[in-house]
Amino acid sequence: MNLLQELKRRNVVKVGLLYLVTGWVVLQIADVLFGLLTVPDWTLRFVLGLLVLGLPFALIFAWVFEMTPEGIKRAKDIDQPQPITPHTGRKMNAAILGMFVLSAGLVGFQMFSAKSPSPPTDLSTVVNTQPPTLEVAGAEGTSSDDKPSLAVLPFSNSSPDQNQSYFSDGLSESLIHVLSQIDGLTVVARTSSFSFRDKDADVQTIARELGVDTVLEGSVQSAGGQLRIIASLVNAADGSNLWSKQFDRSADDVFAIQDEISRDVVTELKGRLLDQDKAEIAQRYEPSLEAYNALLRGREQLAMRSAESVKKAEAHFRQALSFDPEYPLGLVNLGNSLILQEEYGTTPLSEVIDEAEQLYRQALALNPEMGEAYLSLALLNARRDLDDLALSMFKRAIELNPNNATAYHWQYIMLRDLGQTEAATASITKALALDPLSDVIQVNLISALWQTGKRQQSEKMLKQALENNPDFPGFYSSHGFQAFATGHIAKAYQWMALAMEKFPGQYLQHEEACFLLAHMANQERVNQCVDGLSQINPQRAVSAQMEAMLYFGDSHSAIVTGERFVSESVAVSTAFERQLLALAYLSAGRWQDAQSEIAKLHPELVDANSTEFNRTNFKAAVHLGLIDAKLGNRSAAQTRLSTVLSYLEGEDRIAGLSIGMQDARIHATLGNRELALSALDDAITQGVRVSWRWLLLYDPALSPLHQDPEYQRLVSVVQADMKNQLDWLDSNPQSPTL
Repeated sequence: MNLLQELKRRNVVKVGLLYLVTGWVVLQIADVLFGLLTVPDWTLRFVLGLLVLGLPFALIFAWVFEMTPEGIKRAKDIDQPQPITPHTGRKMNAAILGMFVLSAGLVGFQMFSAKSPSPPTDLSTVVNTQPPTLEVAGAEGTSSDDKPSLAVLPFSNSSPDQNQSYFSDGLSESLIHVLSQIDGLTVVARTSSFSFRDKDADVQTIARELGVDTVLEGSVQSAGGQLRIIASLVNAADGSNLWSKQFDRSADDVFAIQDEISRDVVTELKGRLLDQDKAEIAQRYEPSLEAYNALLRGREQLAMRSAESVKKAEAHFRQALSFDPEYPLGLVNLGNSLILQEEYGTTPLSEVIDEAEQLYRQALALNPEMGEAYLSLALLNARRDLDDLALSMFKRAIELNPNNATAYHWQYIMLRDLGQTEAATASITKALALDPLSDVIQVNLISALWQTGKRQQSEKMLKQALENNPDFPGFYSSHGFQAFATGHIAKAYQWMALAMEKFPGQYLQHEEACFLLAHMANQERVNQCVDGLSQINPQRAVSAQMEAMLYFGDSHSAIVTGERFVSESVAVSTAFERQLLALAYLSAGRWQDAQSEIAKLHPELVDANSTEFNRTNFKAAVHLGLIDAKLGNRSAAQTRLSTVLSYLEGEDRIAGLSIGMQDARIHATLGNRELALSALDDAITQGVRVSWRWLLLYDPALSPLHQDPEYQRLVSVVQADMKNQLDWLDSNPQSPTL
């Protein structure tokens, strides 16, 4: 008898197969149980090692022993002419079949339970996330293909007290902050990483959606002043652990644990870091544990972004500073909570801005390399219209922390408002690369695409973004803006009303709703909307009131309201109200007053030969050309307006520069009647309705055309359209179709 036949006779092969199947089942069950018990990751590998070591012993046992009705005996001691191995083999066949059935059940269960909701549409398929190379902080590109990339997931709270989640979140945030300052390492921002909290998605799926090649995850258990922190660094390619460690320490050692985790992660990735010499963990301030806990509770409230939560956050930050008055992060976060109280509450910025600035500067005095303080100061100076100072501070904040998505986001807003559209797009694209699932960054990129003329990309990205997250009001506002820009005023109002409903107390949507009503409704209805806005934000109510006055031809009241506001206001910035005041002066024929106001807002345009035009100031240049003509300076008017007209040539009326009816205003001012009427006809046919009431009825640039029959026909077309849209809105008050 050869060896193979003997192995079969003694059921050695079947024992080996049964052992392998049973071992696999044991591993699957152990994996589930160990995950629930939060035991160290090496435990599962230990079980696997035991099973591997046990295989040869099982095979030897099968060779030496045999099962008999009397029990297990040595094979050589069985004295039977017909061994009973076939009987034993049938039993083993049944056992193997049973284990296979159990295995199939486990596989089916895992496949079913691992199913997660369909992942959000990858917005990178809608827009190329590689920005142009521009001279702006961080605009050197967003590609991180040659850098290791990391996402820090929110550590799970395994403490008996579920109210301790703020602590586990704080640990994750601190690790993001520390690791994001490592040169050559791309770290995904908190917003995107934390979006996977409580979602049934495996690490590889999460990594794919975030575009990273490693993921840091873990758990925190706190009880009786003791901490157990388990952290693991996972390779996204195959889900394997690159590093794992358990820390059992006193709660007082939380900062040392954070540093140790960060160092171990950097050590694991150091071979792939671009600059290994700089791959070091920066020293940082260690506050008292009481101050740290208060800071974490404050950050938890601040992230909720409501009037109540922002006030609670302020209280927590003040408590943190009472424990540790020289805590730099406490100082900066307190300042931020004060600044946000205008946007998410009723406290005017002018009442808190000085205290906020003092807090930021105190933090910088304690830590001159604190990027967060520079970032907050940059935003503060932007609100004060100190543009150059703000830009320099944005640049410094990004130099200190090139992974700070918020810095790129806020810099975008600054650049956008300055009319530097391409540079702004580069900045917001970089922000999205660092925080790919941030709703607010997505909505700003959607706006940036629209402003750079990429209308179809913008519309497609907005549609997909709303499908991914129907609970973010900014997407509704953006739909309203796009509908407004294309002349669908009633639908725009529906979108804005829906945003107001989903995000009550926000003045931006309410103010835009009043502005939209002014295009369709009577003045009484608009005034009711403005009265409601005054309960939310009195300053913006003044702006909306001035707009309504201008739109209904009451330039005198607009001037009185605007002059009083500008002279008496303690607001940090009155730039928007001054723009409206300049329009009121134009409507009233007060040319020199209008010229003076525009010159204050746009000193770069004072020279008639200026070519410093951008998206935010070219309309002011048209106003100045009109004023030149009205004051008898035809040469300056011709020079200025011809230059602006060349700048507008080939631009989109609706997207891009959104030139609207501005070319018609230029032609009318220069006396080119036919060109003016042709431009108006084209604009109205394309659906341009933005500011139509003031432009067509009260704008002095177009007033020479008022008696022209063709002009009157065009005005009647728009008026009929607005009436039809208002009638449709009144008969269709329901929300727009998503």
